[in-house]
Amino acid sequence: MCSIKQELSKNISLDTNPNEINLVNSQSLKSSEKISKVPYKTIKLEGIKIISKQSTKKANHYRVNYRDKCQNSGFFFMDSYFRDKKEVIQPNLVGDFLLLKGYKYQFFSKFV
Repeated sequence: MCSIKQELSKNISLDTNPNEINLVNSQSLKSSEKISKVPYKTIKLEGIKIISKQSTKKANHYRVNYRDKCQNSGFFFMDSYFRDKKEVIQPNLVGDFLLLKGYKYQFFSKFV
């Protein structure tokens, strides 16, 4: 039994050099820092008209559909953080909005 362990330990050489481990850890931190430093793009929508507001599957989350001056339609999401503003944003409201453009969708930021 001991001879098998000795043979296996001879055949398997584990190089656990601490410098290499630290190098890998520092590289992974750098990549995560790059992701967190990417700012959201802000979009200013002027003179848009809210067409409808629909609740989503998530609690206190809304999808707000709008149409701009050129009759282009779009939507943005409003999450539970802005629950005090959800009563203000109603259909037929015309105003200027600031949105945050994420990876896939746009989110409400504030009134301008």
